[in-house]
Amino acid sequence: MLNGRQQLVWDRTFMAFGSVMKAMAGNIEPDDWQTTANEVWKWAAQKTHALAGRLFAEAEEENTENGYDAEHPVRFITEKQRKRFYAIAKGAGFSNDALKLFLVKRGISSSGMIPVDRYEQICRLAGNPSTAKYYETLIAGNNGNGEVPQRKRTAEQVTAAAQPIADDVPFPEEEYPEELDPESVPVPPPPDVDDDIPF
Repeated sequence: MLNGRQQLVWDRTFMAFGSVMKAMAGNIEPDDWQTTANEVWKWAAQKTHALAGRLFAEAEEENTENGYDAEHPVRFITEKQRKRFYAIAKGAGFSNDALKLFLVKRGISSSGMIPVDRYEQICRLAGNPSTAKYYETLIAGNNGNGEVPQRKRTAEQVTAAAQPIADDVPFPEEEYPEELDPESVPVPPPPDVDDDIPF
């Protein structure tokens, strides 16, 4: 006698593989059906497990190609390195706001989140006074030649500066199209609708 789970497996097995097995094997007793079906289920489970393992391995290889390695996560600089970086940047002429902008442009949220492998390169860039000057000009809002660009004006400033229109200035005559007669406008026929279309 089969319990509920075994019966369910038996029913699914028979439905899935019954006709194929019968066509291939001819006359087979029910016990042989179950044995053969169990072997097929075991084979399917093994192949599924192997396929899933291969897919995960390919995904892991792809991640390491993109710079991410699950076994070797990104290491960040130490507190001493962070202080050294800050001293280098301040020595080059960076203000705090310019330094934040410098880091954000490189995809780094704060000075403590600098990856170890990029630390020397970022220190070299931050130690360059011309880099500091460039970021200071960005923060100051000018374009580098000493001229501060004009601010955008608000709507109130624009309307206050506009000259009022005199009441005695005539508007040009506008010609409006004559009103259309509803019967003169062609009406497209309704689309053909099949009643047997399920929605």
